[in-house]
Amino acid sequence: MNNSRRAACYMLAGAAIGTLVFTRAATRNGAAALILRDRDRRASTRDILEPHVEGVSGTMSQLPSDDFLAEVVKALVARSGTIHGRFRDEITRSYTGVRETIVLQPGLSDAECSRVERIVETKLPADFRKFLQYRLPTGTNFPNWRDDGDEALQAYVMAPVDALIDEVELSGLWIESWGSRPQSLVEATGMARRKLMSAPRLLPIYGNRYMIAGSYNQSNPVLSIAGADIIYYGNDLADYLSHEFRVPRPVWAADAPLRIDPWDTLVKMNDG
Repeated sequence: MNNSRRAACYMLAGAAIGTLVFTRAATRNGAAALILRDRDRRASTRDILEPHVEGVSGTMSQLPSDDFLAEVVKALVARSGTIHGRFRDEITRSYTGVRETIVLQPGLSDAECSRVERIVETKLPADFRKFLQYRLPTGTNFPNWRDDGDEALQAYVMAPVDALIDEVELSGLWIESWGSRPQSLVEATGMARRKLMSAPRLLPIYGNRYMIAGSYNQSNPVLSIAGADIIYYGNDLADYLSHEFRVPRPVWAADAPLRIDPWDTLVKMNDG
């Protein structure tokens, strides 16, 4: 069995963000890198796909207000340069802090949003689009939607799919709605990839927090993803931003997540 396809490594951590697990994601040049997952929180041009989600309904999303986004920006400025947790180097057995760098750029233009939509093959949900057009956060845990190349951004989007395919191969993961699992491992992983690629896209926000691009105007939930360990981390973008960056939660934030498969099924399989 190829060890490079196994989960990267587990490390001990303390402080506010709790136990952390490292998993794979894309770096600026598209290579594999390590990102953090908080286990303590439970709660060639292609056509652009307009997501259609069968059998779900939900509240129409309210676009984040400029006042709310200004509070998020202030929180990001305050967070930049701070140290989150203490992480053990498994070779030296020493502990060190990890300092986060956040750089706020001007928001994306309409043309830049169109480029992103072409790359990720889906429309940006309206609230996420406004967030990226208000200010563009870049740095330690943010993808750079402006300056990262096409392959790097595609790799960010594909990282959770690739991790789930690893789980299909290594841990026997399978979703009942996919039908009978093929006996051949090659056929099983191929079928799982086709099913996941036909699902609503996952858009990286921060670290391993991903928004489901389920519908342009609806309140799409945010997930925290580490392999098949998937939990809801925000009922919608505003709910997520409020607790991730500790800003007041607006009254219009969604009270419950929109259930979008197969992601909702994977959350339930994780006892979410």
